[in-house]
Amino acid sequence: MTSKRKSYSLEDKKRVIEWIISEGDGIPTRAAKQFKLPPGTVRSWWNSREGVLNASASDLDRRRLIGAGRKGMILDYDDELVEAILYLHNAKEWVTQQTVKDIAMGISERENIEDFKASDGWLTKFMKRNKFSFR
Repeated sequence: MTSKRKSYSLEDKKRVIEWIISEGDGIPTRAAKQFKLPPGTVRSWWNSREGVLNASASDLDRRRLIGAGRKGMILDYDDELVEAILYLHNAKEWVTQQTVKDIAMGISERENIEDFKASDGWLTKFMKRNKFSFR
């Protein structure tokens, strides 16, 4: 039987880090034993303790720190892509999903971004990130 990964909220991580500071004498492995967590997990939390301890109250139900996770390949060019879409829209041109993908692929080729694929998943996230919708 394989074990599944478990995710923990920032609130849980904060509680463990505060315990390490107050009762664990700054030693993360003591918290691993106390809370029955893998030592590597606790060390990882301990190493990113500044971000966890400084998280706002509204972020404590999140699983990751803001800014964590994989960065998008073409994310730096979102503004340019948004401008191109708005230009077409204001010019009363049809802006389809394929149009957005084609513009994104053009930008990735121009900027020599390898391995970028304007997939349906990428398009959905781009649209949500920029509050666009197709009607």
